[in-house]
Amino acid sequence: MNTALMNIILIFSLITSGGAGSEESGPNTKTVEYDQSQSITEADLWVRQTLAKMTLKEKKGQMLVTGIEKEYLSDKEGEMIQSGRVGGLIFLGHNIESKDQFESLLSTLPEPTIPMFLSVDQEGGRVERLPAEKEGFMSAFTLGQNPDLAYEEGQKLGQAVRAYGLNLNFAPVLDVYSNPENKVIGTRAYGSDPELVARVGLDVMKGMRSQGVIPCVKHFPGHGDTSLDSHENMPIVNHGLERLMSFEWLPFKLAIDNDVPMIMTAHIKVDAIDADYPATLSYKLISGHLRGSLGYEGLIITDDLIMGAISKNYSDDFVAMQTVLAGVDLLLISDNSMIENMTWAIESAVEEGIIPENRIDESVTRILRLKYNHLVAPKSNQQTGDQIEDTE
Repeated sequence: MNTALMNIILIFSLITSGGAGSEESGPNTKTVEYDQSQSITEADLWVRQTLAKMTLKEKKGQMLVTGIEKEYLSDKEGEMIQSGRVGGLIFLGHNIESKDQFESLLSTLPEPTIPMFLSVDQEGGRVERLPAEKEGFMSAFTLGQNPDLAYEEGQKLGQAVRAYGLNLNFAPVLDVYSNPENKVIGTRAYGSDPELVARVGLDVMKGMRSQGVIPCVKHFPGHGDTSLDSHENMPIVNHGLERLMSFEWLPFKLAIDNDVPMIMTAHIKVDAIDADYPATLSYKLISGHLRGSLGYEGLIITDDLIMGAISKNYSDDFVAMQTVLAGVDLLLISDNSMIENMTWAIESAVEEGIIPENRIDESVTRILRLKYNHLVAPKSNQQTGDQIEDTE
């Protein structure tokens, strides 16, 4: 039995049995009775009941994260959110002119039934989207030279992201800077030693989580030893599996062992593993190694699919289908004009039997569980006055 089929059977059994072995334990693990015959957690009950009510179109929407065009929400974008065609938003520099302006923008967002991931790239250093915070953070490389400050820096990042009303940060970077010609990563990396990168990255991740922000480590399978920029072209990594496991993948493996909730893929080819597809589209890398060899059970999100490594080489409908088949849970597409075509492509692939609907359920189950633990349960407990202890 192949890995994909085993995963589908496993997730189906979790859904139908109440998900006793959830990969995201979350802050709220109170047990409740269901059907007088089995005990499941509140999180699993909410996920199970929510998934059962969802149409295929709503499920597909949960798998899409997109951007908005300007510093305000258009009527068309508001309708896209209200109708559940997307499950999250990414805010880029052109969306955030000031804190007051951004608060006004957020106030116009419709409130869908299932809360949204509201995300940003706030790494510190070269990649910062929050204008009022640009002077307040070290670059990753500088922080790597001051590793004892990593947890505190993660807390500061989390506080800043929360202050802007956001709940997901695409950081920290776990790429190991091992190629001096690499301009896309460079000082965005904590250093050239994988153990240092892992130590600092894990502390930053934990600091952000302490502030209620979901961290997303990036960019698997490692963008540190490339000379091309995947924003423009397709980088190729020439290392074999032994080197990858001991070097590029070491920080990711340690993050997995420390319950990282989300990992972002890189649009790079690893010829020794899959000479046909970049990691974002590769079943061998995503399901075979990230899920299989490294044992990751959390959410996997693509890097932005409008980047040149993808958009110059593949059609939108093929990308939508192939990312899902590879094992990705969330498709990040900052240009929302592509959402309709991506949605159509996934729906058509399901209707034609190319993508089993159970494969969609597998991803949506992961998405809903993370949303419950970080967005639904904390809000519910705040409303009732209960205290939540973060046990993750």
